[in-house]
Amino acid sequence: MGKKIGLKQMTQKVYNEVVGLSAEMKASLGDIEDAFDMICWGDSGNGKTNFNLEVVAQLCTALDCKAVYVSWEEGHGKSLRDALIRHNLLERIGNRLEILDGGTFEEVKAIIAKRKSAKIWVFDSIQASEWTQHQCAELKKDFVLSRKKKIFLYVSWAQGKFPKGATAESVKFYANIKVWVEKFIAFPTGRYGGNKNYIIWPDGAVKRWGKKLFNKHKNS
Repeated sequence: MGKKIGLKQMTQKVYNEVVGLSAEMKASLGDIEDAFDMICWGDSGNGKTNFNLEVVAQLCTALDCKAVYVSWEEGHGKSLRDALIRHNLLERIGNRLEILDGGTFEEVKAIIAKRKSAKIWVFDSIQASEWTQHQCAELKKDFVLSRKKKIFLYVSWAQGKFPKGATAESVKFYANIKVWVEKFIAFPTGRYGGNKNYIIWPDGAVKRWGKKLFNKHKNS
């Protein structure tokens, strides 16, 4: 059974907001707290991994914490390694990011539940994990909404302009931040304000959108 509190107690609650993000990232994600979930979806080759790695790098620095990237799709493959190098992750956050090459829901949950486990978790991708919507909801209840205060970043395939599949749609419904990525621009919609488009790779975005549309999206 859930815990009930009064209106006065609710309005007086204090939340720990993340301080130290770049001006561009803050304008995109808003005044985020130190426990939230985000889903990022888009077609392959449009910048999802790059955006999530930038979010991880900035959060690890701002919160002085560790992160785990659960990579069902690429494992410890070259393409992920190249993305890590491209974002200078080792120079920026040291060895605070670990790469886990998959695992069942029970295995991953057991690692998250360990004392002093990483603060930030990236799940790439929802579809490759084969998790159910009930399992994702369970993780949020146990680790994001609880005293554990974890941050979960879900990566999802797309079907048109929507996340693909029932589990991804469910995660999108309740996630604090929802991010559609197209042609190296992230289009966020979140509960913390912000919601300004984030340019993942300017040169690539100009090439794919054209200068006129790029400038329009950049200023939105």
